[in-house]
Amino acid sequence: MSVTILSSQPVVGAVEAMRLRDNFTLAVEAGSTSVILDLTGVQELSGAGLAAVTNIATRGRRNGFSVRVLLPDENSAASCTIDQADLRRFLRPGGVWNSLPTKQTGSADPATGRTGRNSRFMKYLPGQGARTRTGRAAR
Repeated sequence: MSVTILSSQPVVGAVEAMRLRDNFTLAVEAGSTSVILDLTGVQELSGAGLAAVTNIATRGRRNGFSVRVLLPDENSAASCTIDQADLRRFLRPGGVWNSLPTKQTGSADPATGRTGRNSRFMKYLPGQGARTRTGRAAR
């Protein structure tokens, strides 16, 4: 088992985010089975940085790698960005990306793929014209 620790500069902008993603890819290609994304020294996290964090955690989860995210100091702007994006709810208290599947209520309608709950997003199906929020065809 090999563990790779990815750490970042104090400001994670677009260039630093790209570097984190590239280093994650290199770690996986080198045979690493576990990755720790250390954000403890990060003070500012841009939208690109936030996307990189979620991308790394999601890619690790999909490919069966253990990904731990060590969050920044709670008094930093980066921590505020993570809170505003509601990223903490996807993390377990120990900093491990939650790999448990979410419990889905209701069964999906085979025609639309939607569950019995109202969707926040409109559904556009081929040949049926524009759909409204309630799922009814627009007149």
